[in-house]
Parts: sequence; C-alpha cells; structure tokens
Amino acid sequence: MTALASILLSAIFAIAAAAWCVAVYSAWQVTNLSPSGQKLKNYFALGWWRFAELESRIGPEVRPILSRYRNAFLVFFACVLGAALAGVLAGNASNTQ
Repeated sequence: MTALASILLSAIFAIAAAAWCVAVYSAWQVTNLSPSGQKLKNYFALGWWRFAELESRIGPEVRPILSRYRNAFLVFFACVLGAALAGVLAGNASNTQ
C-alpha cells in the first residue's frame, strides 16, 4: 500500500469515526427529548428513519437533531463505501506493479 493510500484511508477513517460519534450523540439527544415511557419506542423509530413519527411525538424541536442524525449517517456510510473503493484501488495498484 502506498503512502498516499494509507493517508487517504486514515483520513476516511477519522471522518467516519467523527460522523458515527455525531450520529450516536444525536440519537442520545432524541431519546432524552422523548417523553417518559416512550424512549425505547422512539429509539426504534429513529433506527427505522421514521422521522415524521418522531416529530409528531416529540415536537418540532427535534427537527434539527434529526437532520444532523441523517447527515451523519449518510457521511458515515459514504466513508465506508469510499474506504472500500480505496482498498480495491490500492489492491489493484499493487497487483500491477
């Protein structure tokens, strides 16, 4: 693996770890805003991306948290796909040398 590929994979990992932390923190905020007795139900709704259902239960103050959760989730999986692609390209580059 070249030095550039190593640096690229390290940067992708750092971004993915940060996005995962933001998603976990956002999920924690959603459950903290949930009424007593509905925390687990709302946590499962968050996992299934039922954002309209969460907003109707908790209120409009959860909208920015859900947006941050969605964006962090998408960035995390974009990083996973990017790391997989970089690994495949690095493997192909090492096979041709």
